[in-house]
Amino acid sequence: MKNTMKLRCTILLVLIFLNGAAIYSQNSIFGSFLNTESVQSSIDGATVLSDLNWPALKLYCDSTGGYYARKKEEGSITTYNYTKQGYTENFSLTLFNDKVLEYKSHVDELFKTNYFNKKVWIEYVKSEKQFQDLEWMLTEEELKVNSSEVIQAYITLLGFNVRDEYGWICEYSAAGFPPKKRLAIVGLIKHGRRDFIVRLLNHSNLQTQLYAADALIYLDIIGDIQIVQMETFKGTKKKRKYYIKKSNQNRLSQSERRKIGKLKSDNQYVITCGNMGSYKQYKVSTSELLSADAISMIYTNYLLLKDYGYY
Repeated sequence: MKNTMKLRCTILLVLIFLNGAAIYSQNSIFGSFLNTESVQSSIDGATVLSDLNWPALKLYCDSTGGYYARKKEEGSITTYNYTKQGYTENFSLTLFNDKVLEYKSHVDELFKTNYFNKKVWIEYVKSEKQFQDLEWMLTEEELKVNSSEVIQAYITLLGFNVRDEYGWICEYSAAGFPPKKRLAIVGLIKHGRRDFIVRLLNHSNLQTQLYAADALIYLDIIGDIQIVQMETFKGTKKKRKYYIKKSNQNRLSQSERRKIGKLKSDNQYVITCGNMGSYKQYKVSTSELLSADAISMIYTNYLLLKDYGYY
């Protein structure tokens, strides 16, 4: 009798918990998100997780198709990710020693939040031997004077909390989306930080070198293009007309050309991703990724990202 009562109580508690998760899912899970635009001081990670009701969200995602919630621990860094299939909703919360380092979220075009704590990042860098005295690391002065968006883009390309892959649009959760490193290099282009991109051309990671190389090639191209005019002909065919002007702005230096040429001639294999109907990774050589055909598509690929609203 006593065991039966215990079993009934257990079932009742599970049902209440599941019902709570279902109710939770019916409301916007972003209703309790912090207004990070007004936050200047450190944020306690436990407080954010409590506001998000992470256990209920995780339970709901684990039992409902099309919703994903994951926790990843790597040393002193813990990351919590939520994604709704199609990337119509998502958030990413990164903690260092239980303090919020980075916090991003969005719901379609309704709103976006982006919080980054420079002080916590400096604490993290100082605690990790792998970041000490590297030529491509940002100094404390550079961290102070640059915007959070620039710093986030730069450290993403260093490989912080990101997949190691090269590509333009990849298939994530049944939706084509640029890899984080691609969005990061676009961010540096948008903020005019060519100097940081050049620095990354010397990075030890091949994928990062490739992102830097195609960005520098793109900047070299648009330095020569004055106007791009789209003309529509009969049917659906379109043709672009390029009006060329002489300019030295953002031109590739001989040193940069040699580095990109060496990256190509080394013919090393890197991990790439594509949008072939499901998420796939492929090994492709640097000689192919920097071939004449591939380089001829760089301008078009960046233009597509611009058309899609990524910058």
